[in-house]
Amino acid sequence: MVYGMIALFTDPSQVLESLDIKDISAKITALELEVANLRQGYVISNSRYTEALSSLHALTTYASDAAKRAAKAADLALQAAQQSALAARESASQFVVSAALAAAQSATHCAQAATEAAASASSAAAAAAEAVRHQADDTALRASAEAAEATRIATLAAAEATRLSLQAQEAAQEAKDKVANMHDRLDKL
Repeated sequence: MVYGMIALFTDPSQVLESLDIKDISAKITALELEVANLRQGYVISNSRYTEALSSLHALTTYASDAAKRAAKAADLALQAAQQSALAARESASQFVVSAALAAAQSATHCAQAATEAAASASSAAAAAAEAVRHQADDTALRASAEAAEATRIATLAAAEATRLSLQAQEAAQEAKDKVANMHDRLDKL
C-alpha cells in the first residue's frame, strides 16, 4: 500500500510528509493484535484437534475390544449350542422328550446369543472403521482390522450355532415323534 502511495508522488519529500508516524504505529499495533488473536485461535484449534484425535483413538481401541469380546461371546455361545445339540441328540435317542426339547430350546437361545454377538461385533467394527476414516494412523488401522476379523469369527460362530440349533430341534422332534408313535402302538393293543 505504501508503494502505491509512492507511485502517486513525484517528489520524495512529499512521501515522507504523507506518512504519519502515528498512523503507521497504529496500523502496526493493529496487525500485532490480529497476529496475536490468530495465534491464540491456532492454539485453541490445535488443542481441540488433539483432543478429538485422542477421543477417536480411544473410540477405535474400545470398538476393537468390543468386537473381540463379542467374538468371544459368540464362540462361547457356539460351545453351549454344541453341548445343547449333543444333549438333545442323546435325550432323543433315549426317549427323554422333555430333556430333548429343553436342550433344543437351549441350543436355539445359544444361536440367538451368537447372532447378537456377531451383530455387536459388526457394530463395533463399523465404529472402528468410522474412526479410521477420521484418523488414519497405524493403531486405528490395526484396531479396525482386528475388529473386522472378530466380526468374521463371530459371524462364523453364529452360523454354526444356528446349524446346531436346527439339528437339536430335529432331534427333539424325532424323539417326540417316536414317543407319539409308541403311544399310538400301545393304544392299538
